[in-house]
Amino acid sequence: MNDPVLKEIEQGWKLLNEGKEEEALRLATEIGKNEELSPEEKLKIQILRERIYFSLGNVEKVYEIAEETYREYEKRGNDFLFMDALNMKLWTLIFQGKTLSKVALSLIERGESIVKSISNRSRNEIGNKEVYFLYLKGIILFNQGKFDFALECCKKSLELIEQFNLDRQEGQKNKRLVVSIMGHLYTSKGDLNLALEYHKKSLALKIRDSRWELFNDMNDYFGMGNLFYLKGDLDKSLRLLKQSLAILEESNMLVNLAYSSGTLLLGIIRALIAKSDLKSIQHYFHLLKQINDENPIAQNLAIYNLLRARLLKSSTRSRDRTEAENIFKEIIAKDKQFSYLVNTALIEICDLYFKELKLTNDLTIIDEINPFISQLIEYAEKNNTYPIIARTKLLQARIALIQMNMGDARRFLTQAQEIADKNGYHHLAQTISIEHDNLLGQLGVWENLKKANAPLSERMNLASLSGSVEALLETQGKMIPEVVKEQPVLLLILMEGGVLLLSYQFADEWKSNDELFGSFLTAFMSFSNEFFTEGLDRAIFGQYTVLMKTISKYSICYLYKGQTYLAQKKLGYFIERLQNVPSIMQTLDKFYETSQVIELKDFPFLEGFITEIFTSKNPGNINTN
Repeated sequence: MNDPVLKEIEQGWKLLNEGKEEEALRLATEIGKNEELSPEEKLKIQILRERIYFSLGNVEKVYEIAEETYREYEKRGNDFLFMDALNMKLWTLIFQGKTLSKVALSLIERGESIVKSISNRSRNEIGNKEVYFLYLKGIILFNQGKFDFALECCKKSLELIEQFNLDRQEGQKNKRLVVSIMGHLYTSKGDLNLALEYHKKSLALKIRDSRWELFNDMNDYFGMGNLFYLKGDLDKSLRLLKQSLAILEESNMLVNLAYSSGTLLLGIIRALIAKSDLKSIQHYFHLLKQINDENPIAQNLAIYNLLRARLLKSSTRSRDRTEAENIFKEIIAKDKQFSYLVNTALIEICDLYFKELKLTNDLTIIDEINPFISQLIEYAEKNNTYPIIARTKLLQARIALIQMNMGDARRFLTQAQEIADKNGYHHLAQTISIEHDNLLGQLGVWENLKKANAPLSERMNLASLSGSVEALLETQGKMIPEVVKEQPVLLLILMEGGVLLLSYQFADEWKSNDELFGSFLTAFMSFSNEFFTEGLDRAIFGQYTVLMKTISKYSICYLYKGQTYLAQKKLGYFIERLQNVPSIMQTLDKFYETSQVIELKDFPFLEGFITEIFTSKNPGNINTN
């Protein structure tokens, strides 16, 4: 590359970092007039121009430059340079909120193909291009709700930076971007402590004297403000969110970057609503309206309407609550491109109806709520927002409880836990599992309420219905539940028809009481079909809880005292190991054929296999994070 041209481009970036956008733009325009520029030099100027217009708030020009550059370098047939143009276009799609579009997904596929095609270049040449592509891909996956895959992209990106010691400044800049987005990812997964750790790491990576680092700071302060809101620390949340907003104000970017300003103000105002600070709410509400008047964008108009409806909903006047309901319905109908806002509107309207239900004790109101709950699940499934799906199932469980439908309540709880666990929301899964255990312990209370035809208000309080809505609205701090190791009591492997094949008794009370063991086995076989064929995952037997899983021609039953979450994990791990150890399956099959009971004293390796899993605190590194 021509050294004088490179120096001029570097000067353009220096001017931009100093906040001298107009000077930077004049310089970039002047450089671009040079007819002897190489394709690589032209590309670098386009990237600079794109960022200058972004800083000026001229988003239409940003999109125009990205599209123009993409088309030009696609025609050139030079994948090495085209990778930068592709990254430019991906970045603009993310900024436009079009991460779920077919265009974004096709660009990801195209980018993966290009990375392979340029692999013959030196790692230093392609490294930062691939690192930045992985970062952008991670954001796309993040917005699709595929958090674990997004984290894999981020981790691979960091590995490339470290492994190949990429260019210090470019590598450091990309490293900060990746570490920051990992903070947001861990917040979405519910691991708030780890999220805070990554945002602090990002702040420590800042490159001094760069205006762009201010926007990275803004992003990290916003991320930390959001996670402290979820922790329930509203004062710390507000301090950090205001610090993030101050960066936009001091940089004179409040109106130009209206998309970011609107999201920040949404965070600030929802925290102020939780604190009932009406005076401050009015100030920030007015600021949001002012930004929206000067630079109207659809997202901020929807945010403004949503917040206005929230305030109206809290009014004691029925006219205001009716207006709030109409606004929520309008957001649901018109603003489907903003999934978070539509989800929130659906939850808020359910909350309105639940408050009416509590006031009137009219159960027919549930018939009006159910369509909105169905929409909420449908919309959450479409956008892969698994925490909302799981929490909505939890809400459905509590609705079933107040209707005295115990079986439905337990099925919804089972589904909610499976959705949360399968998609990596382990803290949420633990919370749901503990709630399921608590319900089993309260079955007698619920039966008494049913017999006494208890008033609806009493049932709603016991079902913690308002707590379900608060969890969906995220208006309460996320308390990570304590996962307590269960006390193993008994493990059974049964043949078809309930014939005993193997038993292992962990507790002394069972080892010395054949009568207790026999009565349990008889009772278990009598109710196992009733419970486990209806999609339930646990049952109560006196002071014990029982789980049962079926593999092939065997049923495996685990009896224990205490919490279920780790017990389920251990049973699942036991079955997985069982299926992967041929010698054990061969032993089971041999005794199955003769209908004999296996005596563990004759197979000491089996006893060791069982105790290793069920008496260990965390066998197989079971994920509880």
